[in-house]
Amino acid sequence: MKVTRDVILDLLPIYLADEASEDTRALVEHYLESDPHLVQLALKAGESKVPNDIPITLTEENEMKAFKKAKRLMIQHNLFLLLAVLFTFLFAMGLTFIADERPIGPVVFLGVAGLFWFLFYRVNRQFDE
Repeated sequence: MKVTRDVILDLLPIYLADEASEDTRALVEHYLESDPHLVQLALKAGESKVPNDIPITLTEENEMKAFKKAKRLMIQHNLFLLLAVLFTFLFAMGLTFIADERPIGPVVFLGVAGLFWFLFYRVNRQFDE
């Protein structure tokens, strides 16, 4: 099977990123020996790399917004965790002590606990954003 220029063009980004296997590197280098135009193209592509450490300017206003959002999320996180644990505990105590007298009580505690566990989960997901 003959290796065409299109195959080498497909392999060139992997070769330039230094992610190709030894066999692929040898194949591309062997082909580049016979095609000077493709060598020039590879040199130009290798020079136009994007720097990894692009500085991001952070204004004081954006920094304060980020700080306030983080503070709000931490308060919500702690509050929802506290309430979720509290209502889960009340549900367990309700099953133990008052389920015979008022069976609806523990169910209400379970529903409220479920709501706070859901809110706690949502706030934790926002930390990742």
